[in-house]
Amino acid sequence: MGIYTVELYLKVRLACSEGMSRRRAAKHFNISRDSVAKMLSYSAPPGYQRRSPIRRPKLDAFVATIDHWLDEDVKVPRKQRHTAKRVFDRLRDECGFTGGYTIIKDYMRERDQRRQEVFVPLAHPPGHAQADFGEAMVVIGGVERKAHFFVLDLSHSDGCYVRAYPAAVSEVEGLVGYARRNFMVPIPQFATWDAFNVWLEEQCHKRQRDRLRGESETIGERLQRDLAAMRPLPASPFDACDQASAKVTAQSLVRYKTNDYSVPVAYGHQDVWVRGYVDEVVIGCRGEIIARHPRSWEREDVVFDPVHYLPLIEQKINALDQAAPLQGWDLPEEFATLRRLMEGRMAKHGRREYVQVLRLLESFELADLLAAVKQALQLGAIGFDAVKHLILCRVERRPPRLDLSIYPYLPRATVETTSAKAYMRLLSAHGEEAA
Repeated sequence: MGIYTVELYLKVRLACSEGMSRRRAAKHFNISRDSVAKMLSYSAPPGYQRRSPIRRPKLDAFVATIDHWLDEDVKVPRKQRHTAKRVFDRLRDECGFTGGYTIIKDYMRERDQRRQEVFVPLAHPPGHAQADFGEAMVVIGGVERKAHFFVLDLSHSDGCYVRAYPAAVSEVEGLVGYARRNFMVPIPQFATWDAFNVWLEEQCHKRQRDRLRGESETIGERLQRDLAAMRPLPASPFDACDQASAKVTAQSLVRYKTNDYSVPVAYGHQDVWVRGYVDEVVIGCRGEIIARHPRSWEREDVVFDPVHYLPLIEQKINALDQAAPLQGWDLPEEFATLRRLMEGRMAKHGRREYVQVLRLLESFELADLLAAVKQALQLGAIGFDAVKHLILCRVERRPPRLDLSIYPYLPRATVETTSAKAYMRLLSAHGEEAA
């Protein structure tokens, strides 16, 4: 069938619709009967349709090589991938290619177009959400750091939640990009991560007042349907943590994600389990939790709890001043005063009793122990037993009853027995004054 005009298509279809037979139409319009049949099948000329692929004699032999190079590019950084110019240069220098640069460029463009992804428009019922992670630079406590932030996008209402962590996590790119551009430009500066996250939550609430293009309701109004469609929280909260097993070292340390965390020395050389949360590391042995630490996101860091090492230091008292876990332990100055008085009174045994006082932190809060130490200093009751008695009385809310005879630094008070003569002298003295 040759190429015919739209006018001829119209004439043939009109004539046949008015009763002219196909044989007569073919003779009348001087075309074949097959052409008449095709004209009746198409309302307009279908146009030229290629029956075989375009032949590119200078390029075809090199297509497989080009495809191989471009497929391998997926594995390398974007800025180090082949451009059309680089492909042309390599084909010419390494493979003897004699064609032009334009056919290389055209082939790569057509190849990219064939491989571009096409998406199906989606409907988002209330209650459906997407979550992802992103990265941005922030200033926390005066130090510029990389923040890894979590985003939750409620697709029906466009409601969002953003929270930042000092954690290494792997981007629903739409909301990740939005949060980075709108919440983190310029670089945020906050004293703590908690302060930063409070501000981020405020920005999420503020965004609920926005009305997006094509929507008749605000994000907050549509968010109500999302909230109504959500299921209630489970009775037992999900324990969002990474779990691992480890063994306590001879220095009472447990390694988790390149960092070492201390545990009480009683668990040395034992098998333990570790739960790594975003902001905390919890260590346990069998069914018991034995240590909690703020999580460190540095590398090869050592995180001590000084209290963990006090039982061992009590036995090896000469290590008190050189024990690494105690370095930088910022205790109130009353503790240094207590230690000085204890050592002055009892020498080496005084140092051991001072460690015993510190060990009360295994059972009591620092605030309560500090109050007991202050009270002991005021009374001059310089000893472990006195401090322990005072803190127990404080916690149990009962008055202390110390045996003052065993504390030589207490002020002494002499109370004499009252006699009848003393009262008579007071009465006679009073009578003389009245006279």
